[in-house]
Amino acid sequence: MCECFCYRPDLYRVSGKFELLDRILPKLKKAGHRVLMFCQMTQCMTIIEDYFSWRGFSYLRLDGMTKAEDRGELLKKFNEVGSEYFIFLLSTRAGGLGLNLQSADTVIIFDSDWNPHQDLQAQDRAHRIGQRNEVRVLRLMTVNSVEERILAAARYKLNMDEKVIQAGMFDQKSTGSERQQFLQSILHQDGDDEEEENELPDDDLINEMIARSEDELELFKQIDIERKKTETQSRLIDESELPDWLVKEDDEVICNKGQGWNYLDDDETLGRGSRQRKEVDYSDSLTEKEWLKAIDEEFEDEEEDDDDDEVLDKKRKKGRKRRRQEESDEEEVPSSSSSKKKSKTEINMLKKRLKSIMKKVIDYTDE
Repeated sequence: MCECFCYRPDLYRVSGKFELLDRILPKLKKAGHRVLMFCQMTQCMTIIEDYFSWRGFSYLRLDGMTKAEDRGELLKKFNEVGSEYFIFLLSTRAGGLGLNLQSADTVIIFDSDWNPHQDLQAQDRAHRIGQRNEVRVLRLMTVNSVEERILAAARYKLNMDEKVIQAGMFDQKSTGSERQQFLQSILHQDGDDEEEENELPDDDLINEMIARSEDELELFKQIDIERKKTETQSRLIDESELPDWLVKEDDEVICNKGQGWNYLDDDETLGRGSRQRKEVDYSDSLTEKEWLKAIDEEFEDEEEDDDDDEVLDKKRKKGRKRRRQEESDEEEVPSSSSSKKKSKTEINMLKKRLKSIMKKVIDYTDE
């Protein structure tokens, strides 16, 4: 599967973000820049790794499954002088805190977090002590998707923080007029940002975003010209190239074995160890009376179980009492026998004394 799909141009042609990365990353590598790429989902990171392998980009990966002792080694490999690694692929939550990656000068946020401060923390990985280059931050977003809502919610949270807390300028030094001017400048910036974000970037606009100098801008334009000469297909897959099972209804799909995408027969399997899912009926087939009856039966069963438990508890208590009585009886038996022995010895001693007294009395009278 990997040989036929993961290592061919279709890997970036099926996704707008991958297509954009395919235009940006070769330019950054040619110009000698180094990249930090942050992603939310580890499964998506695995797909990005397939793209890096296909393009021949050397990279490192760090996510929540990376061991603590391995993290320091990865940072050392990426930050060392003359490092061969071009990209450091990190998950936003695991790689966004406590890492110093000042050797990179470009940050790409592949997908945004609901919490805007997570993305800000991720950006700060490149803004560390020792950074000597200009840092550019690129955020990828798909138009007309849920990502627009995520980014809008994150921007709203930051704006509220900026207008309510930051614009308050609670430093005991700012005047009311300074606070008002600062708040007005923030409101004007909001309108400008909305106009800029509605634009879809072309090659020229992308080159201006990522170029640090005029020489780099000319280099990037030359790379675009060479790329367009070698391209024979469109950058993105169009509807005519999609398989039937994606664009047609189930009834319209013609199953021809050996021709493109086919449905499997019921007897066929999807590889070794494939699971067979049970068909579950979620429809409400019980009437209200039947449902109440079923509930009552469950309660009755629970009460019977409770009664059985009480009977068992009583039997256990009785058994414990019997054991205690038997143990006490066993203890009492040797005590009674010992008392009988003691009484017999005392009687015998008393008899001996009486006999001796009687003998003395008789002897005394005879004299």
